Amino acid sequence: MTKQRGIIMSAPMVLANLAKIKTETRRIIEDCQTLNHPDSLFVGFTNSKSLGPNTLAHFKRKESLTFFAGYTPKNYGKVGDILYQRENLYCGADGSWRYKADDALVMVDKCDEPQMVAWAFHKEQDYCPSIHMPKFAARCWFEIVEIGVERIQDITEDGAIAEGINIFRDAELDNYYIIPRKKGDIACPTPVLAYRKFVCELNGLDMKENPYVWVIKYKHIEKPKGGES
Repeated sequence: MTKQRGIIMSAPMVLANLAKIKTETRRIIEDCQTLNHPDSLFVGFTNSKSLGPNTLAHFKRKESLTFFAGYTPKNYGKVGDILYQRENLYCGADGSWRYKADDALVMVDKCDEPQMVAWAFHKEQDYCPSIHMPKFAARCWFEIVEIGVERIQDITEDGAIAEGINIFRDAELDNYYIIPRKKGDIACPTPVLAYRKFVCELNGLDMKENPYVWVIKYKHIEKPKGGES
């Protein structure tokens, strides 16, 4: 059964998705210390009848492995599932709701207008954080094509560009920026360094940290008609 799930995107990545140059996202695997076991040779996926598909495991020897049932990408789905972008909204001075990333008006399908009107009427605040963004306000939809796992510092240049870091490239200087250029921004000479800086700032990490992450690859699609299948 195909599921639909919301996935939170920061403002720079929202812009990258709108430009349709972002086709990957990496999410830190929480509480993953056990995967740093000194006997681990490598980390990968395995299928288990008891634990289900896409179970993350660390392999101690060629024929020996240990399962970690808690490390399945259940919050993001599986290949073939649908994701919709969740982003910050705000209510402008004219009373209209807008997307925070680019100030565009929130536009919904005709069939969703009653829901939008009711939601806006009962909204007591003039700001809606991405985690609470209603599904009918989603403007970017994706289909998962692949799920993998890697260390955050193992990202390649192609991977960093697929993450959308190229959205703020300075073509003349050949530098990559984390956010739209403002006074004091630091230019990163490669997309990999720019992505690492972005992830560290977003998640409060030290540049020396190297956590495991889900690598979710997706393609952009039109908003599905009807409900989940």
